[in-house]
Amino acid sequence: MKSYTFKTLSVNDLQVDLKNPRLPQSRAFIDPTSVMDYLQERENILEVAESIAENGIFPSEPLIAVEEDGIHSVIEGNRRLVAMKLLANPSLAIKHQNKFKEASTNADLSELSDLNVIVYNDRLAAAPVLIKRHTNDPAKLRPWEMIMKAHYTTSFMTAGKTLPEVANALSIEVSSLRSDLETLQLYNLALALPFEPTIKEKIADENKFTLSNLVRAIASSTGAGLFKLEFNDADGKAYLSYDKKEFLRPFAKLILDIVSEDFNSRIANTAVEIETYFNSYNEKFKPNQSLIVKESIGDVIAYTTTLKSLDDIYTVAPPPPAPPTPAPGTTPTPNPAPKPTPTPSPAPPSPVPGTPPAPPPAPAPTPTPKPKPKPKARKRTSIIFQDVTVVRNFSKQRVTVIVTELKKIDADRFKNSAGVLLRTLLDIITHEFIKSHGEDVVMESEAQAKLKPGQKLRDYWTPELFAMLNRIAGGGKKFGLPSTAMSALNKHLTMKGPHNVLFLLNEIVHNPDFIFTKQDLLDIYDKLEPYIKEVL
Repeated sequence: MKSYTFKTLSVNDLQVDLKNPRLPQSRAFIDPTSVMDYLQERENILEVAESIAENGIFPSEPLIAVEEDGIHSVIEGNRRLVAMKLLANPSLAIKHQNKFKEASTNADLSELSDLNVIVYNDRLAAAPVLIKRHTNDPAKLRPWEMIMKAHYTTSFMTAGKTLPEVANALSIEVSSLRSDLETLQLYNLALALPFEPTIKEKIADENKFTLSNLVRAIASSTGAGLFKLEFNDADGKAYLSYDKKEFLRPFAKLILDIVSEDFNSRIANTAVEIETYFNSYNEKFKPNQSLIVKESIGDVIAYTTTLKSLDDIYTVAPPPPAPPTPAPGTTPTPNPAPKPTPTPSPAPPSPVPGTPPAPPPAPAPTPTPKPKPKPKARKRTSIIFQDVTVVRNFSKQRVTVIVTELKKIDADRFKNSAGVLLRTLLDIITHEFIKSHGEDVVMESEAQAKLKPGQKLRDYWTPELFAMLNRIAGGGKKFGLPSTAMSALNKHLTMKGPHNVLFLLNEIVHNPDFIFTKQDLLDIYDKLEPYIKEVL
């Protein structure tokens, strides 16, 4: 069923969107006027208006709106809409009124009464179009910032909706929606911390606070070990693994360093540089992870309301009281030293009558342990080691070609190519492996059975990588893989969030905002190498 219609509407029939993702969440927008004023403050609306006055309205780029309670709110093209409204009524301009009047004089105002508009039935139906335009097509449109995308996609996570349901409706990967949810929760925590007003103002400016630096730091191998966040798909929440006050020690430090630009992509771009940054933290910022507590980021945000300042986070237990000072003219009585407990010597054996006593045995020499030889490090500039070979008789030679190319790609220079090709290799060899055991036919039959009557799977359908790996991991001895390969699979399939190698691979391939390093790719391959080498 078609979820939109084409309508001809006047500019006066249209309203700017109060839920525009570009509007900062820290600022209240109570009516269309407040939105128009904000867009005039932050955007070059005059330039858009002058372009419309000179060139007219392009019919190939219609406005997109949603009709709610009889009101047509424009969800794509708000800057153009504001420019049109100011051409129609220059007195609404909060600045450059004379220039808007001049542009209005030169414009064909009759066009403003006859606008072609695509009108959707609801916001969810239009969402896939907007996401594609603002995240996958940056050359055509100004892309959303990371936090803008997170606000937009997570706004559809209403009560009773699951991650897969919402991701499917938005036409995005579950991993992308999961990343948006965690990103938004971390950002809200940063906003809730008791920083000085000037710091809070900089964090609240979504156009200036570089949220990607925060996400990149926490998703790094060192950051993952420091913060130990876990994501629960069932309720869509990120959880701590240890005490919240201890968690906030390094978290608040990281936020301050991002604001002051003591942590950014120029200073800490590689995994090694990020590790060096975190290692520079003194004891004040290092958490005690011994107290195991499972609390959500929402619980931590609630806890921040009890804090008056950052000093409350870094307060430590007072030292034990000093001993009392003796009165003048008296000699302090020292604490008596504990008497050592004598160790009884073993009684010597009784000598046999008529024989001289035996001499005491000489102490046995202490053997000097030989140092174990250190294994030689396997050096590489590529992700995959040069000694990896293709042994199995794959039905297509493409696997051999991909392995050869992965050996040649310098991951320092071409990390995106290397990451995408590694994911491609995993997909192909895993599918070929289950196919060799006849399991592809079983999985296809299972998928077909889940469809509605009359529906069928698309041509050349293959199972998703995660489903195939889960099938192998749960297959026991059926697939004949050694325990090392099975352990590698089971361990990394069950990990949550950024610890899961498949989550990272999905982010590399599908998330345009995801920032990763060569070391991240090396870590992914190293964790899966026992499985990859066996399947190859």
